[in-house]
Amino acid sequence: ADKDGKVVFSRIVPAGSEHRLRGGAPYNVWIGIAAGSEANYGGTPIEPLKHRVAGEKSASFVAGKK
Repeated sequence: ADKDGKVVFSRIVPAGSEHRLRGGAPYNVWIGIAAGSEANYGGTPIEPLKHRVAGEKSASFVAGKK
């Protein structure tokens, strides 16, 4: 969801795909199966994504937070 709470992307995606989002930061991000996934904001990697894993499969974080 973007800064206004609007869901800007919600779907199952194939491995190896790339998705660019538009809206207003900060973004609340949830990845259902996070193993092997990567994320960046403005070209800067969100590192390390594995440290944001909740349980064994999912990850959630805020991207673009000032």
